[in-house]
Amino acid sequence: MMESGKDNGTKLTGQRRVGLLYDERMCKHENLHDGYHPETPNRIRSIWNKLQSTGITQRCVILDAKEAEDKHILSVHSKKHVNFIKKISSESDSRRLKTASKFDSIYFNEGSSEAAYLAAGSAIEVVERVASREFNSAFAIVRPPGHHAERDEPMGFCLFNNVAIAATYLLEERPELGIKKILIVDWDIHHGNGTQKMFWNDSRVLFFSVHRHEFGSFYPASDDGFYTMVGEGAGAGYNINVPWENGRCGDADYFAVWDHILLPVAKEFNPDMIIVSAGFDAAIGDPLGGCRVSPFGYSVLLKKLMNFAEGRIALILEGGYNLDSIAKSTHACVEVLLEDEPIVGSSEAYPFESTWRVIQAVRQELSCFWPTLANELPQKLISQIAPPPHTLISSSDSETEDDKGRQNSDLAELLQDVIKPLSELKVDAVAMATGNAKMARLMAHFFPSEDSDDDTTATPSVEPMPDAVGEGIRQVIDEGDEQPQPSAEALLQNLAVDEAGQGQGVGFEDDPELTIVTNPKKRKTTPGSSKTLTVMEKNFDAGYFIDSQLLLGTEEFFREEDLAAQVRWTYRSLLRAAAIVRKMELVLAQSQLAEGKLRASQKDISKLKAQEELLKARLAEEEKKAEESATKINYLVDRDLSLSSQLNSAQGRATVAEAKVKELEEKLAEVTKSAEAAKQEALALKKKNKEIVRDARGVVKATEERIKAQVFLLAPDLDTSMIGAFKMIQDGKIVDILRQ
Repeated sequence: MMESGKDNGTKLTGQRRVGLLYDERMCKHENLHDGYHPETPNRIRSIWNKLQSTGITQRCVILDAKEAEDKHILSVHSKKHVNFIKKISSESDSRRLKTASKFDSIYFNEGSSEAAYLAAGSAIEVVERVASREFNSAFAIVRPPGHHAERDEPMGFCLFNNVAIAATYLLEERPELGIKKILIVDWDIHHGNGTQKMFWNDSRVLFFSVHRHEFGSFYPASDDGFYTMVGEGAGAGYNINVPWENGRCGDADYFAVWDHILLPVAKEFNPDMIIVSAGFDAAIGDPLGGCRVSPFGYSVLLKKLMNFAEGRIALILEGGYNLDSIAKSTHACVEVLLEDEPIVGSSEAYPFESTWRVIQAVRQELSCFWPTLANELPQKLISQIAPPPHTLISSSDSETEDDKGRQNSDLAELLQDVIKPLSELKVDAVAMATGNAKMARLMAHFFPSEDSDDDTTATPSVEPMPDAVGEGIRQVIDEGDEQPQPSAEALLQNLAVDEAGQGQGVGFEDDPELTIVTNPKKRKTTPGSSKTLTVMEKNFDAGYFIDSQLLLGTEEFFREEDLAAQVRWTYRSLLRAAAIVRKMELVLAQSQLAEGKLRASQKDISKLKAQEELLKARLAEEEKKAEESATKINYLVDRDLSLSSQLNSAQGRATVAEAKVKELEEKLAEVTKSAEAAKQEALALKKKNKEIVRDARGVVKATEERIKAQVFLLAPDLDTSMIGAFKMIQDGKIVDILRQ
């Protein structure tokens, strides 16, 4: 087990603090059915062995690998995909094999699930350590790679998209770390289609990919990697593709892209952190990439990136299939991470013309999003170009001056290979080998040595004659090859293919003696009577297989008077053979291009079929929803009718109630009127009652006065009873009695 967070006994003062993550468990993912599969466990083993052998691991902090949690993987992948990868290793081998065949460039075994979870978790681990400033930078040496994996599908050796999972983790799960903008640089030779799609609408992530594209014919063989794919919505302008038109791109091409596209945009974007999808299949010698980036080149590319985000960079391994190249390139990058010093070295090469063309197209496409790209590049700069990349398969049969120059250069090299062994022959050795004394005399006569005299019958010299032979052949070629050579098209038009298999040939107009036949075993010419270039027709990748033998005559071929013609014919034959081979290469290239387009078309058809099935499913779902809606509408209509009926009934009852209310109001008015009359009558009675009371009081008072008067008059004669009555009168009680 690795010692997480420990310095392995080495002090890290005076240099940047760098984390390294490697775990042997990721080697359990292996193709057991193809021992030569390029995505092999030895990829990361070779890297680790290189770092250990140079002692660089002692200068870093070695981190433990951790398996990713499902919730973090689900931030970019569907639940169906996560469950599929989790369970695939528990399936039987035959079932895994059958399942893998349904995907594009994928294999599974018992260790695939664990390795995929470790790779994703390790990516999270290193970016989190760097984002938290625990480390200045880090490198995760992981597999399987991830940048091709899409939301619902593994592809291109990739199971989970490690970089996308790690970037999303920082943005969504760890906002307290302050990482709000991330630059993802994908320098793998293949386009990072999966990563692109996962951040297609996201302005928080600037995704940059430089890759071989070749107009959609290079893996993953789609238009997704073209420079017009710039993102949508909020992410418009935050997706940058630099698609190479050809292979063999090297340091100078990548430096130009960095200086004139990536670095200006990165400065304007100002990322908080950089994550590199570090695929090394653009390295020299990679069997899949076909490019020429050196370890020095990778170190320069990384060093340029360290000027941003305070040097907070995490590299996560992607592709790279040459074990020596991937180990050296990784080592060069880790050295850059450790030493904050200028890189020693230089590159005197220039980019290809196609590189400048792509750079200009990308700048123009993105200039509306990034004003720093709006200015045109100086003509003096873009005129500094390297010769076109040389490939065995030509993409054109154009006969321009450049093509002729390259063809003549190749033929010159070929002729040197022919001349050199001839020039080193001894004349007597030639005679001994052929048993032909006349031939030796002819050679000595035509290519005299410094020791020989003008007598052609003298004994041939046994010393080598390189200068004489070489100059003699060149002189013959120069003197006898003044007429223009036929083009590849003309040569093929003159090539007769005898479908009946009779071996009849057709000559060339400029050399009637040259016969090309399709069946050398049935040729009508005898070995010594004429010169025959045999072409064996075979079905091989839509082209032809050229038999390299030039069937020449023996003694008659070297007749003294025809020797110069024979040399000229040999040279022209080489030209014709080269033209035919070139045409065959063209046919093969066109076939491969057609095959690539066919594969792309088949993939598009598959996608269209999948989309058709999806649309059918959606249509069925919409029809079901429509049916449910119709049912709801019918229910609502019935309910509306019922409510209308109830409303009408309620309106009828309301009318009746209104009539009753009116009737009651009328009765209430009558009652109110009667009550008012009764009130008036009561008031009248009350008034009358008051008058009666007043009159009674008057009578009582008058009576009281009379009684008082009489009492005073009769006072002397009153007895006790009368005195009591008098007191009653005095007390007013009599009044109360009278009132009653």
